[in-house]
Amino acid sequence: MHSASIGLGLNDFNNTNLTWALINWKLQLINSCKYAENLTVKTWARNACKIYSYRDFEVYDSNNNLLAIATSKWVLIDITKNSMIKIEKDLIRKI
Repeated sequence: MHSASIGLGLNDFNNTNLTWALINWKLQLINSCKYAENLTVKTWARNACKIYSYRDFEVYDSNNNLLAIATSKWVLIDITKNSMIKIEKDLIRKI
């Protein structure tokens, strides 16, 4: 939804020819959850630069106990050129 709010969501793909690609993921499990338990996931963008952007996550159980933390690293891909592209400054500000 965050990508959609800045014009780079799944529904914008055909107009922009751009997509995000996950290149790295780190996950730390702190506690386990119960089967079929409702979870809350909080996520936010962090430290975008010219080549990549980070997105962090926290996962909580139904009692608001922290279960996991994660960091992901993303690049922006131009599908017509089949290559990574520079993330422009105006896009970095939006992220």
